[in-house]
Amino acid sequence: MIDATYQKKGYGKRALQLVIEHVRSMPFADELTLSYNKGDGSPQPFYEKLGFRDTGRMLNTEYEMKMKV
Repeated sequence: MIDATYQKKGYGKRALQLVIEHVRSMPFADELTLSYNKGDGSPQPFYEKLGFRDTGRMLNTEYEMKMKV
């Protein structure tokens, strides 16, 4: 999570890009999974821009997204 003061500066995007690159470098990794809440301020559009797609599943009260790596 990025504090509201530092959002829209590219820090979260770069951090998640580094995580994606790291997972891609792992020989047996084939997907990356995360979850989010819907509503005001939801990170769903941010995750979609990075290539994550909704799976239609819920993890407790959160919606699941995955990315093939």
